[in-house]
Amino acid sequence: FFQDVLGLARMRTKTAPPELCAALFGREREHRLVYYGNEHLQFEVFVSDRGDFGATHLSHVCLEVGDVEELLARCAAAGIEVRKAARGESCVIFIADEDGNLFEIKEQA
Repeated sequence: FFQDVLGLARMRTKTAPPELCAALFGREREHRLVYYGNEHLQFEVFVSDRGDFGATHLSHVCLEVGDVEELLARCAAAGIEVRKAARGESCVIFIADEDGNLFEIKEQA
């Protein structure tokens, strides 16, 4: 789909460790990630077995924001769920909307 239909290049692969997946998605097992993109956009795809869909899901959208702390303050004021997980020296941040859709939050470089 990402290559043939969207015309994106397969850029790289890596794995997300079980602890990170448990903290963010409620699934304590390692998942393979594949990155597809071009000079304008990038998709980070979590690879899962087709029979592995349940109450928890891995799909999410990553948003780059100018000020993460300001966004998190707005989330707190609105009662929006925030999920944080340590990853080395940094922290991975997800927020969930009222329908359970997940959004990874990254600060623009």
